[in-house]
Amino acid sequence: MANLTFLLSLLLSIKTHVVRPVHTLKSIVTEMAQLLTDLSLVAIVLALVSSILGAFQNSTIYHEDNYTGKLFF
Repeated sequence: MANLTFLLSLLLSIKTHVVRPVHTLKSIVTEMAQLLTDLSLVAIVLALVSSILGAFQNSTIYHEDNYTGKLFF
């Protein structure tokens, strides 16, 4: 959790110093909310991609008949 907090503060400081300065508490909260929204969207996309790739990885093209040992495609 400490690493996540550090990463968020680092990203926020880079974003605010490079893009535009932040002067008020309201703008800091707005920037943090936008950053969290962006990160959550990235996490959702990564989770979807991971689940799709995992589904393809676990699927088998063939199966073996338990009684005869023959492979069916």
